[in-house]
Amino acid sequence: MRSQLFTLLSFLIISCSAQKPESQDQLKKRIGENAFNITQNKATEPAFTGEYWDNKQEGTYHCVVCKSNLFKSEHKFTSGTGWPSFYEQFDGSAVKRITDTSFGWTRDEILCNQCNAHLGHSFDDGPQPTGLRYCVNSASLEFKKKSEMIEEKLDTVYLGAGCFWCTEAVFLENPAVKTAKVGYMGGHIKNPAYREVCADTTGHAEVAEIVWDSSKLSFSQLLEIFFLTHDPTTLNKQGYDHGSQYRSSIFPTSAEQEILAKKVIQQLNDKKVYRDPIVTTVEPLAPFYIAGEDHQNFYNNNKEAMYCTRIIQPKLDKYHQYFSSKKN
Repeated sequence: MRSQLFTLLSFLIISCSAQKPESQDQLKKRIGENAFNITQNKATEPAFTGEYWDNKQEGTYHCVVCKSNLFKSEHKFTSGTGWPSFYEQFDGSAVKRITDTSFGWTRDEILCNQCNAHLGHSFDDGPQPTGLRYCVNSASLEFKKKSEMIEEKLDTVYLGAGCFWCTEAVFLENPAVKTAKVGYMGGHIKNPAYREVCADTTGHAEVAEIVWDSSKLSFSQLLEIFFLTHDPTTLNKQGYDHGSQYRSSIFPTSAEQEILAKKVIQQLNDKKVYRDPIVTTVEPLAPFYIAGEDHQNFYNNNKEAMYCTRIIQPKLDKYHQYFSSKKN
């Protein structure tokens, strides 16, 4: 059933389905053999030989494979190592670190969070405020000068997919998402408190305000993530969470978003992708009441909490597994 959902959603997303997946030979031809060996086979370029190790121009460094934003020139520093070095990644979700013991000692390998391209390694000897040094191969990067960069096309939508901690965490994994803030929308009182919303007395839904670059991620693709990571067929319920505040809901910010959201829901129901009908509501835009600071970026601030490990982490794993498989 899930595979039918993903197949149909991919079909609806023209920007994704217009091209066949890129083969390894095609990728090598596009980015060059050196970049291919580094990003796909984890090779390392010799120190002081890469194009960007001493680059001091203003701009942004992108993944040579998928073009995702990775680093800003303002976070680049001279480390003396002979490789481009940065003390901070682009937005907190551009790069991921995994343990690497391939040489008999432990270090952190860094990968593009969008396509898993190998970038280099990170170390705990960088400058403040992070104290990190992202040591990157030039060949894994593509640099765009500030004057050459295309202006971002930012768009906003409000999505309810159960507990807003989950919704926020999932969308923050996508590099096209600039911000995700949690709060309440669609109720009948002003400035509701968390305890009031949890008591299901205000009519509000727990939602995440998603601001993203629509030039890199279409609204259809955003809906694909939305339907992938929650159950849209359970009325006022997600897992152990019960109440109208947990309803599956979309609050569009434009007529175009509203039309497309309703179209996707209708087609999914017509195709009977789910055993039960989709109950996701498409509701009028209403005042957004932001939740308290302790609710913002909840997963990243509480990764060891039981709710994060048992409820949120499986959703993140599902997100990464699905979108990684689409790129292979």
